[in-house]
Order: sequence, then structure tokens, then C-alpha cells
Amino acid sequence: MRAIEYQSAPFELEIERTKGNRKGSRVFGGSAPFTGHVETKWPPSPKLASRAIYLSCGSSASTNLPDASVDLVVTDPPFFDNVHYSELADFFFAWQQLGPSPFVDKRMTTRHAEEVQDTSAAQFAAKLRAVFAECCRVLRKDGLLVFTYHHSRMDGWTSLADAVVGAGFSLVNCHPVKSEMSVAAPKSQAKEPIQLDVVLVCRKQTADIRKRADTKIAFQRAVEHATSKANRLKECGLALSVNDRRVILISQFLVQTCAERSAEQLSDALSSSLTDLDLAAMRLLESRAPQPAKPAKQDEKQLALLDKKRTKRPSTETKQIATPISYRRTRRSLHQRPAL
Repeated sequence: MRAIEYQSAPFELEIERTKGNRKGSRVFGGSAPFTGHVETKWPPSPKLASRAIYLSCGSSASTNLPDASVDLVVTDPPFFDNVHYSELADFFFAWQQLGPSPFVDKRMTTRHAEEVQDTSAAQFAAKLRAVFAECCRVLRKDGLLVFTYHHSRMDGWTSLADAVVGAGFSLVNCHPVKSEMSVAAPKSQAKEPIQLDVVLVCRKQTADIRKRADTKIAFQRAVEHATSKANRLKECGLALSVNDRRVILISQFLVQTCAERSAEQLSDALSSSLTDLDLAAMRLLESRAPQPAKPAKQDEKQLALLDKKRTKRPSTETKQIATPISYRRTRRSLHQRPAL
């Protein structure tokens, strides 16, 4: 019933904070009611109807959409080996076999060789890269690929970098948001739970006009952006774990180092900076951490959370540059924490 109500009257949520309390309200009028027609075949016959939706079920690595025909791809890929969706799906698949169902089709499992789910980082990167390569093919020259991700282990991030850059994309922006089910037992019982997802924005490499940045400069910029966003999340009442801070910082580092680097070069830059990133993540919310010194340029604007109390026009005054921290390498081993 709620889905039907939303179909006829779409809305957004606005959060108002007063004296530490939060109150949510629905804002209507941002989107027109859904009145589209669902198409299950492509190309449609005789032609695509206004506000039509093409719905398909198959491999995302091989679609029948024409080249350069899509403006925006929004997706939510598996987070490496965090959750094995295909194995969990078999639980529901078994119940569907009890009666007539169009989804069973004489199969014994939902598992498939092309599923983007693997315990091997190399296999996961290869499968995800194939899907992203198809996204790159169907996107227009100025189109965007947007997806969410998080992981606590470095191989989860290097495999993602391999998939994105290897498919012809460049990471141009990212923003941390609170994920769903942050109070679920697997997360709440973990020593350093991850309660954030990162929204990653990608452009085709041919449309990324940025120049290659030195790794040290890129690291400092990543710390500045990550500090600003971590502090904002803290002001919203979120207690950030070390892994939350690592997610924020690593994603920012990938954005800053991605331009004009190959997949191998980006993975190497990330791996060689692991110790510095871990130390910076632990110090991210300390008062000594560097703050953003200047307003972002037009091509470096970060995504903003919808927050009523921050809708005021930003000041044009330039803040004093804080003294940067030197994150030296250390031989002390850092314990890896299990992925969630």
C-alpha cells in the first residue's frame, strides 16, 4: 500500500534538528506522479512511450541497449565478499518450488557463473569490470555512473579500483551516507562496525579533465575532504568507528589519485599508502587534523547532504589553512578487522 501511495504522490524527507532532537517531514512536489509504461522488450515496438520504463532480467555485462544511449547509471553492486546474496537467495528459491512459479524454470539453484560474487579479489574485480565496461559502452560521453560501496579490507578497495578504471571510468566524486540496517546484529556486535556507505560518482576517462596528482598532494587533499565530511557526520550525531573513518578516507583518496592513472597504478598507489591512510583514519576527528582551506572549485564540488539547517548561503571568506600533519610510516602492524 505504501508503494502505491508513493507512486501517486512521490516525496522527499526533510530533517529538522532542534535542540538535539530530529524531526522528519515529507516534502511533496519534487517529482511528478508515476504514470509510465513498463516495457519488457528492447527495442520497443513501435516506439518508446513517454515516461516508459524498460525492465529486464539477465546479465548486466551484456545488454542489448545501443551505444551512447544512456544518461545515468545508478547501481548497488555487491560489496566484494561481505554478503553472499546468491546463496541467501536460494532460501527463497526453495519456497518458490512449492508451487507454480515463473521464476523456477526447472532449476535447482539461483547460482550462476556470471554472478558478481566471489571470495577471490581478482575474480570479483574481473566480473565487476565486465559490468562496468557495459555501463561505459551504453553511457553518453558526459554520462555518469553512480554506485554505493564500502569495505573494511584493502583488497576490497583495490579490486574496486581495478574494476572501475579497467572499465574505462574515472572516480570523480564521493560522499559518505548512513547505510541501512546499521543496528543489525552482525554490525552492532562487531568491534569496529561500518555504518556508512559511500556514494561514488564516475565519469568516462575521456570526459575527466583533471590532471594526474602527486600521491602526497592527493593524500593531503583526501585528508582535508575526509576530515570535513567526518566532522559533518559527527555533528549529525553519528559516532564513527575507525572503519567508518577508513571508508571515508580511502574513497576520498581514490578520487584524488584516479585521474590519468591506470588500474594497476591506482591499485599500487592505494597499497603503498595503506599505512598512512590507517594512521590518518585513526586521527581523522582529532582537533589537529587539517581542515579544508578553500571553497571547492566548480569541478571539485562535493555532494551535499540534504540538511535544513545547512541551507544557508556559504560564506565567501577564506578560512586560515591549518598546519598539515605528517603521517610517517611505522613498522607497527595494524590489525585487520573482519569485513561486515
